[in-house]
Amino acid sequence: MRKPSKSSFCLISSILLLSLSGCAAFRAGKLPPVSSWPPQSAVAKKSIGIVVSGQVFINGAQQEVAPMLIKNWEQEVLRAYRDSGLFSEVNSGPTPSDLRAEVRIVDRGEGSMAMAALTGFTFYLIPSTATDEFIITTTIRDRNG
Repeated sequence: MRKPSKSSFCLISSILLLSLSGCAAFRAGKLPPVSSWPPQSAVAKKSIGIVVSGQVFINGAQQEVAPMLIKNWEQEVLRAYRDSGLFSEVNSGPTPSDLRAEVRIVDRGEGSMAMAALTGFTFYLIPSTATDEFIITTTIRDRNG
């Protein structure tokens, strides 16, 4: 059996020593208890009016947007703004408010109408696929524009 060389002994010892060393940091004193989370903002909340518009493209061709679809999108946008808790009042349409959010939704859909018809005709025995990509752009303006 061969005796380890002095250089390999030094290398192994150095690796062991470095692996055993470490660093720790501790905070001095006690932290104050958290009373509420998230912290309340001292800034007064503003009212906002939401205007939703949209476009639908199927296989690259622009389609007529059903008014019910715009209404559904508007309800979801209103719910999201109300649930955020950032605004004192959230209204639909161009109502007088501190801020105005213009939300534009573009739905780009891709799929084969022939395969969709075949899927329906065979009661989903032959499956088909389709994709939807939603692009949502929001522009927020104050009273001065």
